[in-house]
Amino acid sequence: MQRSLHEIIAEQSLERLYEKSMKEKLYPNDPLTPRESEVATMFSIGYDENQIAEELNISPETIRTHLKAIYVKLNVHNRHELFGVFITRLLNRYRKPVKIGQELFNTD
Repeated sequence: MQRSLHEIIAEQSLERLYEKSMKEKLYPNDPLTPRESEVATMFSIGYDENQIAEELNISPETIRTHLKAIYVKLNVHNRHELFGVFITRLLNRYRKPVKIGQELFNTD
């Protein structure tokens, strides 16, 4: 099955996002360990447990252990909530203020 241009662009964007998040500490005061942050990022952008395990050279069971700790520390209950936390933190990290008239507004 041939992928659409949108799918290719989305995949490339997520890969760049992942690479950037691994180079910089996206979340100051992050309760997650560096490995948990890596697992959370990969899981948020669509990797499954086996893909993460293969990429990081650790067992799927270790990934499940990391995910349990991540869910507790971030107070999330599923992948969708984790993705929401990931996107919110990412947007907060990179948003830039926009000045309109005499007032300063943050872009949301």
